[in-house]
Amino acid sequence: MHLSHNLLQWETNNLAISIYLREILAGASFQYYLLTYLPTYSWILFSYFYLGKRQLAKIDRSINEVIFELQELERQFGN
Repeated sequence: MHLSHNLLQWETNNLAISIYLREILAGASFQYYLLTYLPTYSWILFSYFYLGKRQLAKIDRSINEVIFELQELERQFGN
């Protein structure tokens, strides 16, 4: 649930940024479009694919640590 919520939030933010930039750059030249869209979407893609994977790995490690601790408790109680 948490990850799907984050993905939905990311997609909503991406759509909002697109609409905002489209309104701001209405009537602007192609160079301004490139100067605006290229860095913006480069950052969005970098943050989603690189930073997002790091965040997922961090969450995965913490979940695995909790599972390991629960397994240790289960082993100690002899179940």
